Formats: sequence, C-alpha cells, structure tokens
Amino acid sequence: MRRRSSANLHWVAGLLRGDFGTSYTYRVPVGTLIAERLEVSLPLAVFALVLAAAVAFPVGFAAAARRGRASDAALTAFTQLGLAVPNFWLGMLLVMVFSIGLHVASAGGFPGWVRGSGRRCARWRCRRWRSQRHRRRFSRACCAAP
Repeated sequence: MRRRSSANLHWVAGLLRGDFGTSYTYRVPVGTLIAERLEVSLPLAVFALVLAAAVAFPVGFAAAARRGRASDAALTAFTQLGLAVPNFWLGMLLVMVFSIGLHVASAGGFPGWVRGSGRRCARWRCRRWRSQRHRRRFSRACCAAP
C-alpha cells in the first residue's frame, strides 16, 4: 500500500513539473502528443468560440430589443433548435454539404494551418469542373493531399 501511494505521489509530482510520462501505445512522451494535438485543437476551439459569440450576441441583443414580439419568439425558437440538434449530427450534415455537395473542403484529413489556410483548389478556376464527366478526375487531382 505504501509503495503504491508513493508511486502515485511521484506521478502527481511529475504532472506538476509537466512530465506526463510515456505513452504505452506510441512509446513517446505524452506531453509531445498533447502538444501535437493542441496545434490543431486549440485554434479550432478559439474559432468556434469566436463564431459562437459572433452569432449569439447579435441574436441575444435583437431578441432583447424586441421582447414579447413575434421576432423575439422566432429568435428564441432558432436558439432552442440550435441547442436541441445533436452536435455529431450537425457535424456530419455540414461535412456532407461542404465536402460532398459544394466541394469546398475535404471530408477527411488535415493539410495543416499554413499549407491549407490560403490554398484554394485549382478546380474552382477550371472551366471543365462544371462538367459532370470531369468532376471525379479533377477532385482527385486538384485537392489530393500530398
């Protein structure tokens, strides 16, 4: 019992120093794995927070300014619908719309913030893209991640 508790205290002391140990699966330091994942997750979380605030504050102010009217009820219904829709379902729906329907984004993979940020697919400039016959060939050739 004493040995196990001292091992746990040693592990917690390592956590306070920033040493999270070694991953059993990848055999690399866990801190490195967390840092790699934060490079993608943190900007996405900040963007989601900014987008949510950019939508929520104007809708809230508009509903408060028109309290008791039909527009207030419509905005309240819109926000309740936004809370009721499951996130995973909305995410799949948005992937279907933007990657399969509009061909604006890739359905999978992440090219990176630098390489993927300002890069638009060349097929948008291609006149033959509108042709259904060439669509499949151009989507593979233009937007395939290297």
